[in-house]
Amino acid sequence: RQKVYFRGYYFDKNSTRSSLTLTPTPSPTLRNILRQKIIHIFDKYFPDKPRIKGLALALLMNDKYFLGSKFVDQVRLSSLGHTLALSGLHLGLIICLGFCLSYLIGLVCPYVYLYLPRPKLGIILAVPLVCIYLWLGQAPVSLLRASIMFFSWAILYLKNRNRIFIDGLFYALLLIVVVSPLSIFDLSLQLSFVAVFFIGVTYPHWRSLFSRLSLFDKLRRERRLRGLWGYLSKPAQYFIALIAMTLTANLGLLPLQAWAFGRFSPHIYLNLIWLPVLGFLVLPAGFMGVLLIFVPLLENLSQYFFYLMGIGLKGLIVVLDFFQVHDLLHPIVIPRPGWEQMLGFWFVLLVFIYHSRLWQQKTNFFLAMSLIALINILSITLNQFNCIKLKLLDVGQGQSILCELPGNKRILIDGGGSWSLKFDPGKYIVTPVITWKAWPRLDRVFLTHSDVDHLRGLYYPLSYLKVDEFVFNGVYPEGRDKQLLARALSLGGEKVRVTGRGDVWDMGQGVKI
Repeated sequence: RQKVYFRGYYFDKNSTRSSLTLTPTPSPTLRNILRQKIIHIFDKYFPDKPRIKGLALALLMNDKYFLGSKFVDQVRLSSLGHTLALSGLHLGLIICLGFCLSYLIGLVCPYVYLYLPRPKLGIILAVPLVCIYLWLGQAPVSLLRASIMFFSWAILYLKNRNRIFIDGLFYALLLIVVVSPLSIFDLSLQLSFVAVFFIGVTYPHWRSLFSRLSLFDKLRRERRLRGLWGYLSKPAQYFIALIAMTLTANLGLLPLQAWAFGRFSPHIYLNLIWLPVLGFLVLPAGFMGVLLIFVPLLENLSQYFFYLMGIGLKGLIVVLDFFQVHDLLHPIVIPRPGWEQMLGFWFVLLVFIYHSRLWQQKTNFFLAMSLIALINILSITLNQFNCIKLKLLDVGQGQSILCELPGNKRILIDGGGSWSLKFDPGKYIVTPVITWKAWPRLDRVFLTHSDVDHLRGLYYPLSYLKVDEFVFNGVYPEGRDKQLLARALSLGGEKVRVTGRGDVWDMGQGVKI
């Protein structure tokens, strides 16, 4: 039931060890048959390239078995990690296939539009595609929520209701919270809601932009755009629409992502390249391959669709490997905002969007701006370090202490750590505390001694935070930890100083260590 096909056993008896390995025997369900066929096709066209079939299975079936953790980190550091988690982005691209089918039906039988307008026909055709993708992707929570939003919008549109976007979003949110009340605390739901909300509130603005882009259609009708350019005018409009919605969603998500993750990828521009490739080549080709793979006379044709999908995925892997080889995949650590800063950012963004309407109600507008400014000023004032604060961080075994001193000075003593390098307490525990409502900087980092339970949590802060000085006793760790520490100090560029017993460090304003 949990899709576990590999099991191993061993026992120790009379100082001899035996092992038992079972051959995987996947159940002969339709999904598993489809999975094996897809694997066979990608092994045929892309031998010895497991990452290509791993990405294909992840995008089509939410199956990340062939994706290693290091490659997944590459994708995340390139700001494309959200494309691996099946969500509203992928569902939206599948829904576009429904509208493409309605367009093709109109070319063959134009009179169909007399009985059913093209948008409604597109929605009706998208419903079975959405259901197929839900089954294919094993209905993860994120994809299920996006489907509920789609069905809410579809019902409202088919009933000729107004204000479909925002009303449908809140109806879907109400249904989700009623069924699962605790999901309101789920970060994925929060990210989805904020992204869709800002796409909805900016819809009138980019709709007017798209109406200006109808120049393409006008030029085509006047036969100024001929041949291939005439046929590409409609995809060009969809391409611009996809970019507009991507930028809008990312802008609205910025404070929430900063609060949740505390880091930012400098390669966010890759979304402008990869999302069109994903939407116009990779997913449509893969989905068409899935639809055709069980048709007896068209099964061979499905292989060519999967081949096209693999070409797009291969291009992504080439780009990621280039960034990895040239050591360009590094995050930018940013301050983690509090609720006051997040509220202020969203308020300013909404003011920018609706400035013409708000300006007509000047009194309410200025009162709201004054309230937001007052809240943020009080937050900044109360966050000033007018006394000594010691924060003992829960890093498990070992210790880590963040000292906040008068004059907005901060020092970190040790960073915790463990015997395993798979979990980085510096990345997931120490750095989030340091950057909470504060700039990612430290005046000094002290390492009392180079045991792993004090040292390994310092690699991430030393690499990506601005640290003025690194102070330790002069005894470097051995083995791999020595290399990791040297690399962290090289990335961060900290000044290294050695201290010993009896030394006194003056931190200013009468504070000494």
